[in-house]
Amino acid sequence: VIRYSLLFWLPFYISKVLKYSVISAGYISAAFDLGGVVGTFASGIASDMYQNGKRRITIVCGFLVLNIVFMLAFTSFEALMSGSVILTCTVCFMVGFFLFGCDSLVTGPVIQDIAERSNVPSQASILSGLVGGIGSVGAILQGFLTSIVSETYGWSALFYCLIALGAVAV
Repeated sequence: VIRYSLLFWLPFYISKVLKYSVISAGYISAAFDLGGVVGTFASGIASDMYQNGKRRITIVCGFLVLNIVFMLAFTSFEALMSGSVILTCTVCFMVGFFLFGCDSLVTGPVIQDIAERSNVPSQASILSGLVGGIGSVGAILQGFLTSIVSETYGWSALFYCLIALGAVAV
């Protein structure tokens, strides 16, 4: 839910709430995706280096916690972000970095680790399909969640909701 909410709604938030032009919002929100690309590589490197890839879930939890910290910046530094493209890009980059990094581990190596530890390595594909299916449900639900919460309670409430979802994931 978190990833798709930001992927689809971040440019709208940046233009409407932070008051950047639509063109600027499109470019600024690309920092989220760029952070995601870098975070995906970084999480893979970190998980392979940390105890020879045997404790990937620790990396996932660390990335989730740091993602929550940077998600708080959307509510805590909103006024500063509306006046600073660099700060806005940095926050978007860091959220993407930690969110995509975590996602790449959960949808791949962590599934394999769970299957191996459960002595059912042949079931890794089923687990992968289950995780992917749950992710698809999140993609469907994010539109309802994002539009209803942001419209009814405001964007800060939406970010707190996304933070709560991230905390539950930890």
